Amino acid sequence: MVESFDTKYQAIIGAIEDKIGTVSTIKTVYIGKRTRVADSELPLAFIIPQDSVFTAFSLRNTYLIRSEIDIVVYNKYAKQVMTSADYKSFMGLAGDIANAFRGDSTLGGTCRMLFISRYRPDYAEGQGYFELFQVFTVVAEWLWVTEA
Repeated sequence: MVESFDTKYQAIIGAIEDKIGTVSTIKTVYIGKRTRVADSELPLAFIIPQDSVFTAFSLRNTYLIRSEIDIVVYNKYAKQVMTSADYKSFMGLAGDIANAFRGDSTLGGTCRMLFISRYRPDYAEGQGYFELFQVFTVVAEWLWVTEA
């Protein structure tokens, strides 16, 4: 079946958004970057599309595409000092995100395979608050048929 690149890619991004939406502790999911968010939206996730690599597949007019997508989970703590419980709670969110993708590696048939290729926790200190980030890079493999 011939589909446009953007239709197929948007379906994959939408399926990732839906999966993250199943994590009960995530209040907001955005596609793309934001410079300002309200504290009432936290914790939140950003879905940020990255590179896609096209490989000619063995079938005529078909490409195997590997799309990298970053999922950035963000929370801000209005505290001078982070406790062990704060860190454990935020790291538990990493397990919730990973578990959302476990058991459905095709995103309901939207792609051939999706897997988490990298995970990186990080933090930043502000004046009177801490910002904690978790970056998941997922790779979606999918076929793009350009002609019937």
